[in-house]
Amino acid sequence: MLHTGAYLEIRGISKAFRDGRGNRVTAVDRLSLQIDRGEFVTLIGPSGCGKTTTLRIVSGMEHADSGDILLEGKSLAGIPPQQRNMPMVFQSYALFPHMTVFDNIAYGLRTRGMTANAIAHDVALASQMVDLAGVEHRYPGELSGGQQQRVALARALVLKPRIILFDEPLSNLDPRLRTQTRRAIRRVQELLGITILYVTHDQSEALSLSDRVVIMNHGRLIQEGHPRDVYHTPVSPFVADFIANATFLDGVVESADDTSADVRILGQLYRVSREQIQGTPEVGQDLLVAVIPETVFLHTDTGRGELTGSVEAVAFTGPLTEYTVGCGDTWITAVRAERNSTGVLHPLETGDPVAISLDSSTFRLYRTDP
Repeated sequence: MLHTGAYLEIRGISKAFRDGRGNRVTAVDRLSLQIDRGEFVTLIGPSGCGKTTTLRIVSGMEHADSGDILLEGKSLAGIPPQQRNMPMVFQSYALFPHMTVFDNIAYGLRTRGMTANAIAHDVALASQMVDLAGVEHRYPGELSGGQQQRVALARALVLKPRIILFDEPLSNLDPRLRTQTRRAIRRVQELLGITILYVTHDQSEALSLSDRVVIMNHGRLIQEGHPRDVYHTPVSPFVADFIANATFLDGVVESADDTSADVRILGQLYRVSREQIQGTPEVGQDLLVAVIPETVFLHTDTGRGELTGSVEAVAFTGPLTEYTVGCGDTWITAVRAERNSTGVLHPLETGDPVAISLDSSTFRLYRTDP
């Protein structure tokens, strides 16, 4: 998806490194991406997919072997990091331990030669935006991890940047602080309209924060779009697995017309629309069927569903419970809420017989041939 008149443009960048044996390893492979002013874009993918290298190239900390970075249509080639006004927030906070919160936030302003009054005003404003008012006299070691990360955010905000870059900023926080800090980042971004390029490997973080997510693998852009679109319409089994933790089932096309196809899955026939199928379906064709766990319905009445099985594993996570159900020699993952409109649901236990209903309108079907 390309955006006309993009604010920040990553244009065909590539970057390779040498590994410990001297072999050339491509980290980023001809990546192109356009980002609008005020947009929150997240790069997500497995370790080694090239997302952090891309961020470092945008910041100027790394130089691309080919391609270019443009801001408002102007190349940033040859412009050092300190002149790009794109501060980066790291997972390690990178605070000065011997400086107070105030001095950490003020550091960049002092290097710019601002007056003491201007610095005090801007630091106070940045502190208030990230809920740090009242702790400016403390040192980083006296703060929680979430507070330290908000200091790092305030230090970036106080520079009035054009773009803020985030590299796995919440990785070192516990789940509660991660959620709180995530909300703070999004709130400030929306309040100030700052453009953000964010890197994470955490799917829930990417989906909840972003205006647009960019899925990367092996240095390439695999899919981009609104989080909801990417989650519900993954373009490949890799995306379906990485973003939605999909279960994959074997299917075969029984019949097809211009609008739909009948696909046999685990002995049952399901009708799907042509839009759900990668390519043109042909009778007898084998397909890989991605099933999102949230769309699998479990019934204690084994006569209700089209499939039957038994619970093989249970993972309680609080409001949701993940069940692994054995259906013949196939395992299907289902996620079920602990409560519904009538109250607490009876939990299932390992070994319980269950019936399974699948919502065929949510299937994504992929060709199995190369």
